[in-house]
Amino acid sequence: MKARSSSLAAALLVSALLGSLCVPAAVYAQQAATAPGSKQMSLADLRAWKSIRAPSVSPDGEWLAYQIAPNDGDATVVIRATHDTTEWRFPVGDATAGGRGGGRGGRGGRPSLVTISGDSRWAVFNVAPPQEAARGRSAQRSTGPNGSNGRKTALVDLATGKEKDFDGIARFLFAGDHPRWLALLRQPQRSGAGGTAASPAGGGGGGRGGAGAAPA
Repeated sequence: MKARSSSLAAALLVSALLGSLCVPAAVYAQQAATAPGSKQMSLADLRAWKSIRAPSVSPDGEWLAYQIAPNDGDATVVIRATHDTTEWRFPVGDATAGGRGGGRGGRGGRPSLVTISGDSRWAVFNVAPPQEAARGRSAQRSTGPNGSNGRKTALVDLATGKEKDFDGIARFLFAGDHPRWLALLRQPQRSGAGGTAASPAGGGGGGRGGAGAAPA
């Protein structure tokens, strides 16, 4: 009964917070459309129009995470505390780049834009290059470390907002509901190098071309 009440409270919290974020934009759009002599929206306006994507609440209900992204351009991941005014913002590059994620608590499941660990201490999300940089890289057909094309996976400590990046990650997964480790699957190397490794606290990711693990 307590778990069901917590889930209902979390759902109501998301609705309330997102409502407070979305109402001003809706009101502005309505006023712009009805104001005498108002200017019609251009293609540039539509491309720059921002929306909230894939909101999610941490298991303990203390954090709300979502992405703010334009129809064309660079996006931002926002992680907000529900109990005070703490807010973390992280630029995540081209909003149209997409990317696969991981699952909560080590069980996998449907990919999300922001994955929060089962103990609500960590958040993970993918970071793409800024749109202009991505277009330039595509034109030059160049790749970043580990064949990543400049893409990264970010691990954030929700207590401090400190971010730690890993290059060339194809998939990630927390180890259980109270994880001390984050499993990282690296993108394959063109050279064929591979292997597994576990990084020490404060270190980098796993071995090249294979699986790795980072302490959470």
